[in-house]
Amino acid sequence: MGKYKQPYTLFKIATSKYWYYQGYNTDGERLNRRSTGQVTKAKAMAYLQEVYQAGGFTNQQDTKFGDFFKDYFIWDKCPYVQGKLSRTVKGKQGIKESTVRRYRNLFTTHILPYFNKLKINEITPKKIDKWLLSFIDKGLSGKTGNSAKSVLSILLEEAIDAGLIKENPCERTKPLIDKPKEKILINYNEAVNFFSLKNWQKAESSEQYRLLFITACCTGLRLGELLALRHCDVDIKDEVISVNGNYDTKATHKRTTPKNGESRIVPLPASLIKAITAINGFGGNHYIFSFYGNKPYSRTRLVLVMRDAAKLASVGEMPPHHWRAFFNTHLVQNNINPIKIKAIMGHANTDMTDKYTRFTKDQLSDVLTLQEKILNDILQKS
Repeated sequence: MGKYKQPYTLFKIATSKYWYYQGYNTDGERLNRRSTGQVTKAKAMAYLQEVYQAGGFTNQQDTKFGDFFKDYFIWDKCPYVQGKLSRTVKGKQGIKESTVRRYRNLFTTHILPYFNKLKINEITPKKIDKWLLSFIDKGLSGKTGNSAKSVLSILLEEAIDAGLIKENPCERTKPLIDKPKEKILINYNEAVNFFSLKNWQKAESSEQYRLLFITACCTGLRLGELLALRHCDVDIKDEVISVNGNYDTKATHKRTTPKNGESRIVPLPASLIKAITAINGFGGNHYIFSFYGNKPYSRTRLVLVMRDAAKLASVGEMPPHHWRAFFNTHLVQNNINPIKIKAIMGHANTDMTDKYTRFTKDQLSDVLTLQEKILNDILQKS
């Protein structure tokens, strides 16, 4: 009697905490490896027994999209996420929670409703094209459709690794044409009107909110970076602030690492440093733009305050990110070194020159001079 052959092979790989397996199809051919999603061998074997009893190894070609990907982009369940987390590049986390949440939102909102009941091997370039065109029919942007397609492509690559399909049909489809919205730049006169004390008093808005937007105007910090600023991040003597965090205002409501994972130093005029450090009377690790020190202002409230102030100033729609564009534009217009601009604005870059470039306070004196000019100009009529 021949030796009994297991219907699967169970094993571990160095880059993951999960147990993996390879099954066999009806012709005895070994299928591509798949994660069990289990961290112990006993649980992995129990999982495989369930799969085997349900005919899982021989019926892989009939796997439905929704059944296979239902737990994808859930932080502690998704094998793709766990695989990313098991790898780090230059000390950085393999994938951010915010990225996973964005992928999950695109998956549940745009991908799963369309492909849920389809067998994975039935998804063709033609069906993907039809799905992409539905974004335009719904009045959604090409950018949204292309973002969803990128997530779908990740999923189909996972299906290839699992032996469900041989090629990724997304690779044979063209992206949607994205028509970017026209960017409206705030000019000096509009900035002066926006920061007019008279308008802010009419809107009955706190001076603390006004100081936050003045800081945004003079530094180009992202809203999450502004809200993450603590008193201990301010160097009064050297007139600089350390941008070393980002406050997640949409999901976790916690302080995390900066957007590109790296801290940076940004100069700030002495008068503005004095004003923001006196906002709430706290110090140390307490937040600057906060009423109670332990929690920053609400993003929703800030957006409403900015909308009211913009309306009174007759400057139209002004989302908080406009101030980042305002400051970046004036850095360029005043011929500030491009490498220095990247360092101050926190733009992601891969150039080796940028990587090893760091600036001291004295080397940023031209930026500080520009900041002082902006600050004086926008407050001249206040």
